[in-house]
Amino acid sequence: MAATILRDLNHNSDSPKDAVWNDLNRLNPGSRELAAARLSEYENVDEAVETAGEFEFVLPQLPAITAITSNRFSASRFIVPWARPTSNAMLSAYALAAASEDEAALSRVEDIRAVLAAASQEAKDKNPLAPIVAQAVTADIIEPTFLMINARIAVSQGRLTDASDLLKGKALRSTPITRQFYDDYEAARSLSAEDAPELDALLPKPERSPKSLGSLASSLLISPESERELIDYKKSRPDILGALVSGAFSMGTSLLGGISRTSGFRSVFDPDGPVMVEYTGDTTSGPVVQEMTLLRAAEIARERGNTHFIVSDRKDYQRYLTVSQYGTEISRTLTGYKTELTISLLDTSAEDEHLAFNALEVIDALGPVYY
Repeated sequence: MAATILRDLNHNSDSPKDAVWNDLNRLNPGSRELAAARLSEYENVDEAVETAGEFEFVLPQLPAITAITSNRFSASRFIVPWARPTSNAMLSAYALAAASEDEAALSRVEDIRAVLAAASQEAKDKNPLAPIVAQAVTADIIEPTFLMINARIAVSQGRLTDASDLLKGKALRSTPITRQFYDDYEAARSLSAEDAPELDALLPKPERSPKSLGSLASSLLISPESERELIDYKKSRPDILGALVSGAFSMGTSLLGGISRTSGFRSVFDPDGPVMVEYTGDTTSGPVVQEMTLLRAAEIARERGNTHFIVSDRKDYQRYLTVSQYGTEISRTLTGYKTELTISLLDTSAEDEHLAFNALEVIDALGPVYY
């Protein structure tokens, strides 16, 4: 996570910024909110102007409401799937306004509102939170950007005082959009015979410094497993010969099957779709347990006839043996790790390509290591 943030801060503008976050977002759902916030701050609005005509606004399906009721999902994450595409779409609308295509900009905003309303209506039967998510996205993204669009249109039409009045007292922060708007406003003001007022000073943009990495401590540290959730498993010994035979007959295309080694694993299937995959390993290597859980998730996807899966939630635990005397802990020994993955099974990666794992690729990559 720390490495991804550093790559993001120093990314090459010639390469897609999304690619910096893709690997981490696939493995760690907790990073997706942070990625959405970082990706929503565009570095160059002029680039958006050049591509403003290329418009496609599609909202993905929200997670099922059971993800919250099972305490395996953060409620705030429901906003992320709709926030990011809405932010991109609204930026394209602002880019049209910056290019003096006023009617097209306003029309695009109406299209965005219509798509969001339709998605909310369609999703509310399976997820009653959908209308609330739509309201949050509207309040946090659509309305503030719509305000900037109207102000930019006013500047294009020479109504500088109207633009100033729209933004007065709004306490705008320094972002690529607001900085470009302020530059355009000052340029128009210097050429106008109108005695237009100065705009309120922009608030400084949030600082980014090494101390921001400190806020990730709670995410980076592995939580100790509660006594209530402790489940003892014994790992079975792999049938190495069976694995080799299976690998040979699959002609190298897959190592799925041919080996029965599901001890230590537990799977909970939800009729509505999500599957919880859990592995407890008596090992002092956390990454081994995490990789074996991911491998088991891929196996389950293939066993159920699916080609891809998305990790919608993840939890990692350390397991300890403690010795107490008169109620006071006197020693603690690390005995193993446990990882829980909640996955959604897909028939194709097209639904959410940047987050989906190809199950067969995971099996072929990790199978030779653990089979």
